[in-house]
Amino acid sequence: MHSYDCFYNVINLNYDTIFESAVMYSGLSHNYFPPNNPRTIPIAKVHGSVNWLNPIGRGVANPSLSKPNDILRFASSLLYSNRFNMDPIRVLDFVTLSKLKLKDLFRSGADYDEPVLIPPIGNHKDYEKVPLYQQIWNFAARMLKEATELVIIGTALRKEDTKLVELLKNNVGPSTKIIIVGNKSKIVQGLESITERKLQEPIGHFPRFIDYAKSL
Repeated sequence: MHSYDCFYNVINLNYDTIFESAVMYSGLSHNYFPPNNPRTIPIAKVHGSVNWLNPIGRGVANPSLSKPNDILRFASSLLYSNRFNMDPIRVLDFVTLSKLKLKDLFRSGADYDEPVLIPPIGNHKDYEKVPLYQQIWNFAARMLKEATELVIIGTALRKEDTKLVELLKNNVGPSTKIIIVGNKSKIVQGLESITERKLQEPIGHFPRFIDYAKSL
């Protein structure tokens, strides 16, 4: 409900739609791409989202597959490497997503959808595969450049997540106020390693999310 009194942007590292459902139940709406409308919370999901679907069946077809589980195994082997994007990305609301069954995503060996996900660590990540990826990262960069306050909630900020490291290093200004929710020493260490500079005190800190929520 804090969003009724204070405008803020969200950079989400998770694939799920839990935050979106909370926004809806608060009587607000969200958007994944600019421009931002009044009473709408911008969310940059830099690692993708389970409700973004890339139709690729017509690009990589295997008509011999008939069962959803067989198609799923076939499609998952292509997740990190192929660039087939036959149609615009489909963005589902979380209610529609909750009603989907496996057979709705993998209809046949020549007609299936791939979730738009970018694992944060590991090799073979293809950031050019879908134009949407770069659009999301640019959206997040603008959020950080314009931020006067950065609240980091429960993330370890691993250096292996090279794209996120680049995003933070290039866009978090030295005057940005830092608030940490979770393990302060671990997050401070990670952020200082990424930005290659000592963070200036005072740094706000809340051990638990409930503590931070009550402060708003």
